[in-house]
Amino acid sequence: MVPQPRRRVRGRNFADGRARRQPPQAGAGGTAARGTTRRRQTGGCPSRCSVSRYAAGGDVVKIPARPRTRLAFNITPLIDIVFNIMIFFLVTAHFVRSQEVDPVDLPTATQTEEEETVPQRIVLTIMNETTLRMNGRDIDRETVEFLIADAAAEGPDDVEVQIRCDKSVPYRVVEPILFDCAGHGIQRVGFKVMEGN
Repeated sequence: MVPQPRRRVRGRNFADGRARRQPPQAGAGGTAARGTTRRRQTGGCPSRCSVSRYAAGGDVVKIPARPRTRLAFNITPLIDIVFNIMIFFLVTAHFVRSQEVDPVDLPTATQTEEEETVPQRIVLTIMNETTLRMNGRDIDRETVEFLIADAAAEGPDDVEVQIRCDKSVPYRVVEPILFDCAGHGIQRVGFKVMEGN
């Protein structure tokens, strides 16, 4: 028999017959040696990547950052409320001034009562026998009757009629207004007077 040449097996220990892994060699390609940490080359960072940590195998793990939310206070309802309050006070002040703008010589009374709060109040000023005014404007008898009827249509119990009458005006001028109030069910009728001693 012709003797065969002996082959050399890489990575095998002939002393104990077990395979042995060869350690990697550092070459020109930049391969890391055994015992060093190898990092995985990652592409572009996904959206909102901020913190980098190393996993168990030395890989880089990108942890996305939570977006910061800004707490904003919506002041639009507050502005609407403030404007509504301002308009209410302006309109109220206008009506109060217009009710007292007509100068009349009111009669004097020894006993008076405090005004009650009612949903709707009609203030009529009788300057003389021929002049009726409301909110600073001249009106006639037909307009007075229409205003009383229109206010009573929504509920006569919620309507009050106040009469500012000059003390020189005779009762026959005031009487038709009282009949209009009674005919439409308005029971709250008062007279503006000056409080006497």
